[in-house]
Amino acid sequence: MIVGTHAIRQLSGWLGERWGGLVVGLPISTALTLSYCLWEHGPQYAATAAQAGLLGLGATVAFAVTMARCLSRSPRLVLAVAAGAVTYVVAALLVRGVGVGLTSLGALLSLGLIAAGHRTVQGLPGRARGRGARRRLSPGWKLLLRTAIPVACLTTILLLARNAEASWAGVFGTFPCTMLAVLVVTDLEAGPGAVVELLRAYPIGKCSTLAFLAAFAVLTPALGPVAGYAVGYVAAGGVLAGMARSARPVTHTEPVLS
Repeated sequence: MIVGTHAIRQLSGWLGERWGGLVVGLPISTALTLSYCLWEHGPQYAATAAQAGLLGLGATVAFAVTMARCLSRSPRLVLAVAAGAVTYVVAALLVRGVGVGLTSLGALLSLGLIAAGHRTVQGLPGRARGRGARRRLSPGWKLLLRTAIPVACLTTILLLARNAEASWAGVFGTFPCTMLAVLVVTDLEAGPGAVVELLRAYPIGKCSTLAFLAAFAVLTPALGPVAGYAVGYVAAGGVLAGMARSARPVTHTEPVLS
């Protein structure tokens, strides 16, 4: 996760926050949570957690939408994170148990929530707000933030997975640990406008995690976790590649007049 956080921040600096929002939607901390579920409880528990995680993606999108709306009104990141966390918990409690056991239903509901979240954040201002405030963080502070935030979040989730039912582990296993660390560093380095710009791409970026979870939930009980992970990662990569291709600017050529 630490390496992923650093790589995503660098990618955002090179190609723009939209690309960072798409890449941070990959199943990074979610895959680690499922690995722990496999080791601690076995394949069936992990597959059930993945099914529940499909609806947990809706809570993740709600987290991002709430943060984006808060930051579009006020540049205070702490308040935006607090509001996003509360929204995530409420949304996770509401969706827990919906569609568990029916991977296709969970995937469709999740896709609908992602589409709704994507549409909601598209109208929010991005770079125009807070564009001028940039700070240079020392390498030590960057490493601390990129380490402490995702490790603290993931540790809490793993403790829940160790002592709770698979449905609880699934809906909270999609909490955006890596994304939160990226947002904090982005806010300090580039300001709240860059954070909002990243969050505008994040909901649709979670389609890669949706593909991963659906493949893992379907294949792990039948073919084992190796097949679930392999096909899941291929599916996530394919979805990301498709979104990246659609994100490329289209050049229009003027017609030649004879």
